[in-house]
Amino acid sequence: DARRMVEERDAKLAKRAGELDAAVAALAEREKAFAELRAERDQARSMVLARDAAIADRECALQNNAVALDERLKERDEARNMVHERDAWLAERERERDDARRAVHDREQALAQHLKERDDARRMVEERDAKLAKAHRERDEARRAVEERDAFLRDREAERDEARRMVEERDAVI
Repeated sequence: DARRMVEERDAKLAKRAGELDAAVAALAEREKAFAELRAERDQARSMVLARDAAIADRECALQNNAVALDERLKERDEARNMVHERDAWLAERERERDDARRAVHDREQALAQHLKERDDARRMVEERDAKLAKAHRERDEARRAVEERDAFLRDREAERDEARRMVEERDAVI
C-alpha cells in the first residue's frame, strides 16, 4: 500500500514535475514572448514618440507657416490697399486730365471764336482802309483838279491882268 501510494505520489510528482517543466518552458516562452512584446512596445513607443516629435515639428512648422502666412496676407492686404489708393489717385489724375482736356477744348473753341472775330475785324479794317485809301485818292484827285483849276484860273487871271494892262496902256496911249 505504501509503495503504491509512494508510486502514485511519484507518478503524481513526476506528472507534476512534467507539468512544472512544461509550465517553466511555457513561462520561458511567455517571458520570451513578453520580452519580444516589450521590445515591440518599446519600438512602437519610440515610433510614436518619433511621430509625435515629427507631428510637433510639423505643427511648429505649420504654426510658423501660419505666422508667415498671416504676415504674407497682411503684406498682400497692405499691397492691395496701396494698389487701391494708387488706383483712386490715378482715377483722380484721369479725371483732372479729362477736365483739362475739356478746358483745352473749350479754350480752343474760344480761341477759334476770337480768331474768327479778329479776322472779321481785320477784314473790316482792311475794307475801311480800302475805302479810306479810295477816299484819299479821290481827295487827292480832287485837290489836283482844284490845283489844276486854280492854275488854270491863275493863268486866266494873269491873261486877264495882262489884257487889262494892255487895255490900260492903250487907253493911256489914246
